[in-house]
Amino acid sequence: MKKLFWIATAVFSTLYMFIPEPTDLIPILGWLDEATAFTVLMYALKQLDVNIPNIFKKKETEKRNRKNNYNRLAL
Repeated sequence: MKKLFWIATAVFSTLYMFIPEPTDLIPILGWLDEATAFTVLMYALKQLDVNIPNIFKKKETEKRNRKNNYNRLAL
């Protein structure tokens, strides 16, 4: 039952983002309601165990290389 709820939530929030409504004519208000729908969509996908890759997360090797380069410069 919970899975069905989260699927419906994901579908409705996706539809809400792509169907224009009168609030889209007001810039900030239109952005806020679609940002809220996007946040709800991401949470629903998380509840459904859909893996959304984090494109902003740095890879562990990049962090390690940056740390090693910093240590070499400090010596």
